[in-house]
Amino acid sequence: MNNEKGGLFGGSNIFKQNHTNLFMMPDLTTLGVPGYDPTARADFNLYVRCIDGNGNGKTSAEYVMNLCVMPGKDVTAPIIMARSPFKEYVKYDATEMVGEIFTNEPADCKWSLDSTKKYDEMENNMVCSNGIYEMKNIFGWSCNATFPIDKEETTIGIKCKDQPWYGENWQGSGRGGIDSNVSKRNEMGEAYPFVIKRTKTSLNISYVYPENETFLFGVQPATVVLEVHTVGGVDDRATCTLFGAEMSETFGKIHKSEFNQIFAGNYSFPIVCEDSAGNVAQATSKFKVEIDVSAPVITRLYEHSGVLVVITNEQSSCAYVRKDRGGNCDFDFNNGTLMGGDGETHTTNLEDGEYLIKCTDIYGSVSGECMATKRGGF
Repeated sequence: MNNEKGGLFGGSNIFKQNHTNLFMMPDLTTLGVPGYDPTARADFNLYVRCIDGNGNGKTSAEYVMNLCVMPGKDVTAPIIMARSPFKEYVKYDATEMVGEIFTNEPADCKWSLDSTKKYDEMENNMVCSNGIYEMKNIFGWSCNATFPIDKEETTIGIKCKDQPWYGENWQGSGRGGIDSNVSKRNEMGEAYPFVIKRTKTSLNISYVYPENETFLFGVQPATVVLEVHTVGGVDDRATCTLFGAEMSETFGKIHKSEFNQIFAGNYSFPIVCEDSAGNVAQATSKFKVEIDVSAPVITRLYEHSGVLVVITNEQSSCAYVRKDRGGNCDFDFNNGTLMGGDGETHTTNLEDGEYLIKCTDIYGSVSGECMATKRGGF
């Protein structure tokens, strides 16, 4: 009869002597027991209470129907759910690899270079963790083997048989006294293709910058951007590291890192790049940093056809003030009159009066005092 978790027996409230009800039985997994163990059992209880037409029996004890649930007959072959490594590519010079597959139930697996062979005809056994409680991860039970690689593309055929506890040489858990019976085992009809592709070329670093460069900066710390290009391997793409740490921009063909705490000195950055197949390429970026903190020097000063010409020892800009118009030698460069020209030659029209001149280089180094004076009109 009705209770808080059940329903009407047989779906009817008609009073009669014989009652029939159809139940959906839970499987072992629902009852908390792994369903692959052939010896597994679980109890399942149904509770029944009846009343008559006068309401008698509402508080009577339930009648308990104790049922035993056991595994049904397994008639399906195992399924290979996943492989490891997931990617098909291996290194350019690889001659073998350790491969792993995962089945949806405990199984024995074999492999062959001829995928048309039946399971028992395959020459090579895989090492399987196929005990009832040896499920490795969400993909299932694991089998592994070392596969040979002797060409650019190799296809390994893998077949598996389930219920290994029915095998003649079973050593694991799960049999529980059950006699071997290979006829109960289900074999995969089609082989699982484990494809291995050897990369056609090695991974190489085709470009490194800076490479044996000398940088001249006006201030420190300075900023240097290191850039690396990769080619070959799986698809020219790789992950590059510097001192074991990934570069700021990587995972592609061009890799970059910016360093903004560079001081004067010699630098050497070891670069290691690796693609998805395990191909590795290495290089070193070497460069020197010099800091220019001195102002440019005026090496020559002369007048030519009414034009004042100033020559400096480096690329710079020059400006002047007129002493006869109130200027003095400690003038701010930005408040002076900029002379024409660029590079190392600078000019301005020369008039009567005294010119006080300062120059600054591309790094902003400028003298605090006048670098030169020139009097015109005399």
